[in-house]
Parts: sequence; structure tokens; C-alpha cells
Amino acid sequence: MVMFMASVVLLPVGMSYAQTGNVIGGKIGYKVQASDGTTILILTTSPISGQPLVLGIGFKDNIGNFVKNQNYAITVMQDNNTILSIPTAHTDAGTDTQTTQILSSTDQISIHVTLLGVGLTTTVPSTWTGVKGEVLSFSQTTPTTTAPDSGNQTMAPTNSTVSSPVMVKPKMLLPLEQVKSGVAPKDVQCKQGYSLILKAEDGSAACVDPTVAQVLAQRGWAAHS
Repeated sequence: MVMFMASVVLLPVGMSYAQTGNVIGGKIGYKVQASDGTTILILTTSPISGQPLVLGIGFKDNIGNFVKNQNYAITVMQDNNTILSIPTAHTDAGTDTQTTQILSSTDQISIHVTLLGVGLTTTVPSTWTGVKGEVLSFSQTTPTTTAPDSGNQTMAPTNSTVSSPVMVKPKMLLPLEQVKSGVAPKDVQCKQGYSLILKAEDGSAACVDPTVAQVLAQRGWAAHS
């Protein structure tokens, strides 16, 4: 078993994680994959009013190794209130533990993790590699009474439940938001069908229609990145 830093949240090898939040033996595991193949694993417990929530977080590459020196931001919400917000987190070994504020209810939570790149915190963020600015969201829904399929699980569930299906889609930050999170203007990612330009006057990034980008470049108002 791989143990997280705080020794209170374990990430069992072989456990079946799901974007919808499988509840197994009191632990809730989440798994989602970024556009470059990086997998985020989160293990936590059900919300309990009057207690904080501890989250074990793991980052793995596309061949299953933990990603060293992963930089990320994390926000956890409950009842439209922010119960954890860390804009610049870093893990040396690829695993980390975060703890929320004391919860005011047992209502569902939502977790939003932003990948900021891979690199040492002593280096310039623009030199970091990997995905930058991609947001992956996890939702913890009200459990049903249906037991999850234990075919690929190494921890057999006892009186376990599984959450109702929730689609998890990566969310692309706006160019300004990406820059504020540490992404260099030239590394800003645009939505499919848009082109990145750098404004000639101040070097700021913008995502525009390719036809517009070509016109701006011809007039010297902007340059393609």
C-alpha cells in the first residue's frame, strides 16, 4: 500500500477508483485523467458535520508512475462555501494530503484540481513541463444502496455503496486565469478551434478565431505564439 504524508489517508494499489466516487469501506476514491495522460487520484471520507475532511491526493503519469514535483491548485466547496483553497500546492513525491476547514453539514462536496505544471518550486513556472491550467473536477454525490462491482478491487466492499453517475470533464481556464496561476503567456492553452496570439502592445495572451488571428498578425497588432 502507498501511504500519504499525513498517515491518515491510504491509497491502496489496485483499488477501483471512479469519477463518480466509489464508497468502499468508508473511503471514497476518485480518479480522472488529464489531456496529457496524467491521472489524479483522490481518496477521502464522507462529509461529517463538525469535522474537517482529509483528502489524500496522488498524481500518476501515463505509465503508472507517481509524478514527482507536481504543482497544482485545489479548491473544495460545500454548500457554495469554499472549505479549502490552495492556489499553489506542490508535491515532491507525487502524493500529498490536504485538510479542509471544519464542515458545517454532511452535504456533498465538489473538488477542483488545477494542474500547474511539473517542476521545482525554485525554478521559474514558465519552465515547468506538462499540462498547465487544466482544471479537473470531482463531485461527491449522495450514495445509493447499490454495491459497486468488486471484480477489479483488492479491497472487498462490505455494506459499500456507490454514488450516482457524474460526468467529469476537464475545464479550460481563461487565458488571464492561466497566467495568474503561473502559466507563461506563450504557454497558454486555447479551446479547440481557437488560436493563441500575443498582443504586440503588452505581450498578453488571448485566444481568438484563427481567421482573426491571421488578420491581427498581418496588421502587426499581434503575433502567433
